[in-house]
Amino acid sequence: EEEGRENENEGAAAAAAGTMAVVVNNDNDEEQKSEEGGAVVMATEEVNEKKEEEEDGPLLLTVAHLLALLPSIAPRHFSIASSPSFIGLSSSSAAPLSNDVHGRTVVGFELELCVAVVEGTTPLGRPYQGCCSTYLASLSPKKDDGVTSMTHDMAGGDIVRLWIHPGSFGNLPLDPLSKQSANAPTSATKAANQTMDGRYFETPILCIGAGTGIAPLRSLLLEREARRQQQQQLSNRTISTTTNAPHLASTSTNTEATPAATTTPPNQYHHPDNNLIFGCRNKSKDYYYSNEWNSLTSTHHLRLVPAFSRDEQTPKMYVQRALREADAGELIANHILEEGGAVYVAGGSKMARAVREEIVEALSARLEGGTRDAKRLLNKMKRRGLFSIEAWS
Repeated sequence: EEEGRENENEGAAAAAAGTMAVVVNNDNDEEQKSEEGGAVVMATEEVNEKKEEEEDGPLLLTVAHLLALLPSIAPRHFSIASSPSFIGLSSSSAAPLSNDVHGRTVVGFELELCVAVVEGTTPLGRPYQGCCSTYLASLSPKKDDGVTSMTHDMAGGDIVRLWIHPGSFGNLPLDPLSKQSANAPTSATKAANQTMDGRYFETPILCIGAGTGIAPLRSLLLEREARRQQQQQLSNRTISTTTNAPHLASTSTNTEATPAATTTPPNQYHHPDNNLIFGCRNKSKDYYYSNEWNSLTSTHHLRLVPAFSRDEQTPKMYVQRALREADAGELIANHILEEGGAVYVAGGSKMARAVREEIVEALSARLEGGTRDAKRLLNKMKRRGLFSIEAWS
């Protein structure tokens, strides 16, 4: 009787939670579904011990029982590779419609992913494919009618069910450079004639990634570029209003072309706002978003250090080695200790671990407490959101 009451209580709780229970009947294996709907709860079959002893031969595992034991397919998580602010950048921030990077009218915002389709062969010679990456690659895009709408009218394309989680890089520094910081050197060790020309942000960032790890780093870099362009447009309109000067043309936001044309003289900046060390195998095959990086470097809004590990045209280079050798080995220490910069790492776990070791070693050589002080400094930066690693195996 007590057992029966417990079963009744569990059934009532499941109904109140909006779940759908599926019970396997011992006699006819029929599925009894509740009317509430929701998650399916599979009840295991109770076997009568006396009946089991009387039967001859082993009990057979049916397909229904096997499916009840197998776990459901786990969701796949992909880092967002785009910046809604950059995509929706327009001349009027109050406009309900804006143009995306492809010149289409956007209602709401778009998300971009950088996904490598997984393909390979097992040790036994059986070919395999990635479940989610192959699925995404097989989708039919919506017909480009010039308007990207957030409504349910998605004729001609597939619909993907997804949800958005907070990412690893949740505290991107976006504060503009103060006048006091712009007019004074940040360290006594810097040369007297070294200025902060070309800087817009108070805190510079260094992004280090390999392969599809470029996805979240691209999002960070484009978000900062969008903020800079928005402030530039606002300044241009203010100057045009007060001096009757002709209004400057709106900068392009095409990520595959030149995203920002500025009037800043093309001198060599000692303190760039954005720094990127990006590694991949071949420059001609998987150098993702190369046009964007070339455009940003040409306008002096990005410093790029590429690393190609299997390219025939260039020496073999990994991101950790590129980090170690940049600026005669002083890049990372100067970026953190002299500039107070933030560091973001994304990519494979092995690469991320090697990069962290390089950072600790570079800081240890400059700090009095060596490795101990270096790790303490990184932990302090991590708590402030200025040092973060997003890695996967």
